[in-house]
Order: sequence, then C-alpha cells, then structure tokens
Amino acid sequence: MSSHPPSSPPSSVVRFPSSQRILENWKWKGTILTIYMTCIINGFDVSNVANIQPQLYVAFGHIEYLPWIGLSYSLANFATLSFAGRILDIFDIRHIYLASIVVFAAGAALAGSAKTISAIIAGRAVMGIGGSICQNCQGPFLYGLLSSLWAVGLVVGGPVGSALAEKVTWRWAFYINLPFLGFAFHHGSHNCSLCYCGYFFWPHRLNTSFKSVPDLRVIPIELMGRRNILPLWIVSGCAGATYAVTLYYLPLFYAFSKGHGALQQTIRMLPFILTFIVTVLIVGAFLSKIKQYGVIYVVGGATTLASGTALAIILDSEVSESKVMGLTALIGIGLGFQFQHGNAISNTINKTLRDRVDSAALLNMSLMGGISTALIMAGAIYENRGMALLPSTLEAFHYDDKTIREALAGVSPTVWEGAETNITAYGADATAQTISSLLYIISSSGALCLFCGALILWDMKLKRGYRENAVATV
Repeated sequence: MSSHPPSSPPSSVVRFPSSQRILENWKWKGTILTIYMTCIINGFDVSNVANIQPQLYVAFGHIEYLPWIGLSYSLANFATLSFAGRILDIFDIRHIYLASIVVFAAGAALAGSAKTISAIIAGRAVMGIGGSICQNCQGPFLYGLLSSLWAVGLVVGGPVGSALAEKVTWRWAFYINLPFLGFAFHHGSHNCSLCYCGYFFWPHRLNTSFKSVPDLRVIPIELMGRRNILPLWIVSGCAGATYAVTLYYLPLFYAFSKGHGALQQTIRMLPFILTFIVTVLIVGAFLSKIKQYGVIYVVGGATTLASGTALAIILDSEVSESKVMGLTALIGIGLGFQFQHGNAISNTINKTLRDRVDSAALLNMSLMGGISTALIMAGAIYENRGMALLPSTLEAFHYDDKTIREALAGVSPTVWEGAETNITAYGADATAQTISSLLYIISSSGALCLFCGALILWDMKLKRGYRENAVATV
C-alpha cells in the first residue's frame, strides 16, 4: 500500500472514499469473503441450539436453565450491539473486527468444552458479545447480500446443530465455528497493521470525550422520532419475534405429538426455512423497483397474521403434518417480506452516512431484541401454561413437578417413552395446546407489522399530497 496513492488508481485496487485508503483488489475480495463468512456464522449461532436442548439436559441436568441456552446468545448480542457501533467509531475497524473474532472463538471453545450447563450459557453469552461487533461491521455497504447471508446462517443453524448432535456430539454444534473463524482471522490479520502509539494517546482521547456528544451517543435515539424510521424499527422486532417462536418451538410439536427425532424435526421445518430464504432474496432483488415500500410490510404482516392465527387454531396432537408444514411455509413467506429489508430502505431514505450507520445499528438491535423478547415471553408462557395443563391432564398418574418439567422439555422417558400409550397421548395433547398458545405471538407480530405497513403507506400519501399542493401553489 503506497503512502502517496495516485489520483487514478488502477483497476487492481479499490479506493474507500471515507478514509481515502486504497486496497489491492485481492485484499478487497478477501476482506469481503471474511465478512461474508463471519456474517453466516453470526446467524448460524443464533439458532444452532434450537433442537439440541434435550441432549444438553441429558448431559448436565438443570432443566430450569434450558431456556437460557438459546436466550443467552441473542440477549448478549442485543445488549452490546449499540456499544459495538460506537467502539467501531473510535477504534480501527480492522483491529476491532479481528478482536471480535477472537472473542467469538473463545466463547465457542468455552461452550463446546463445557463441563456444566452454566459454562455453556456463559460461552454463548461471550459468543453473543463477539457477534455484536461482527454484525455491526456490516454497516450500510453490500447490505442486501449480507442480510441474506445472515438469514441463511440463521436458518441452517437448527438443521446443522441437530445433525451434529444426533450423529456426532452436541459439542460440535459449537466447535464447528472454530475452523471458519480461524480462517477469517488468519486472512484478516494479513491486512492489519498495528500502531502502538494509539495506546499512549487513548487516555487523552477518553478524557476529552468524557461529556456526551450528540453525534456519538451509544443509542441514536433521535432517529426514533422520525416517522419514516420508527415503523421500520418496529417491523424489524416483529420479524425477530416471528422467527424465534417458529424455529424454537414448532420442532417441539413434532417431537411431542409425532414422536420425531432431531433430524426428522428439521426436515419438517424445511418448508418454513426454504420459503423464508427464497422470499427474502426475491423481495430484496425487487425492492429498489417498489416505490411504495410499505406494501411489502402490509403483505408480509397480513400473511403472517393469517397463517399464524390459523396454525394456532388448528394445532393439536391429531392435526396432520401436511397442514402444519403448509401453514409454516406461509409464515416463512410472510417473514421473508419483513426480514431486514428495513436496512436497505433506511439506506435509501437517509441522506448522510452517519444516519445510515445509526439506522442499521437500531434495526439490528430491534431484530435481536425481538428475538430475545419473544424467547423470554414464550419460555415463560410455555412453562407456566405447561405446568398448568400437564398436571391436570396426567393427574391420575401422580407425577411430581420434576417429571412434569422434564416432559415439557421432551426429556422425560416416563411420559414420552413409557409403555402406557395413554400417558403419551395425554402428554402430547397438553403440550400441543401449550405450543398453540405461543403461536399467538406470531399473530400479534404479524398484526403489528401490518399496522406499520399501513402507517408507512399513509405517511407516503400525505407527503405526496403536500408536494402536489406546494407545486400547485407555486
């Protein structure tokens, strides 16, 4: 890299307007590949434990901690996303990105080698912290493709985690990250040059930056007051909630009511996964041609509301799998209309790079916040309603609370693998009712998305009317 770049760089180099740095073409492509890889891994680790929690209970016990295995990653990610954005403003993005890969890998190694369930939760939380920086590094550039790659990682996490847990060991659901992270770190470190002088000047920078600076707030709350940003923020959270409930709790229905193992559960989730990915890609490809972008949220919200409500109504232990898979496919289509398209839209409606980056950070926070909030709500409803239904359903068999909790987690051989078919049938019916109540979270998210889409269309109509009146007045 030359210290005095030419005014017209050759085709083998790429210029960054914001920093006036030039990268050789192969380094630029390698950097993009590294970002793609970490983007997929980030999405993968949101969902890779969705179907392996029974194996973790068998290994460690402590059924009361099982919800935290899935929640710890998304909650830590949500809690640190805003800080990650400001860290990237202050320090060199290359160094921070490499540090985040190290943190992520350390968390994966801790979770994979854990001797207790608490260590797994801690490792997942560390991974969430490292993943928050990787996610924020996406920034506004190449966001459509990066969002799709993140979605791919998100939906393949469950299938890959299930396959590894069933065929090898659950530990490889975490260890699988390490070789890819090692490659990303090795390649990224070639482009990283360290200036140790910064360590001496950093305390001075910290002292002069002690007071709040509006442009460098951790959470750019001023954007929330804009009518064209707030609906996008709400929709992003709705998409996260729909995803979380569908991918974490519908596999339990297939396990309890139909008796399927982890891989069979994953196969039956493919209609949701495939329609979701295809819809995200199609909508992303045509989004620039859609002038009234509120339409995609109206369509997505209406589809999610209708299919989620229908599934909640019909779900019981006797319903056919084809009906459930068909409705989950519709949920996948509705989710594909909502998922992360707000990032591309905000890049269009925001005029400055600062607002684009801040909007992307807010929308990412909303997505992870929606996932975290939905998992907290669903976990509480699932346990409380399940603990109310199962004992009354299985009252004649006099099970204690521990057995009931194990049945809710799918790890009770007494209920699910016992010789008495009546016990299994009663248990399946009670858990199906419990899961059906969770699906109203999907319906509510769809209704809120539909409302936000209608607000966007109404706001755009008002602005168009104001412009026409202004032209007529002139």
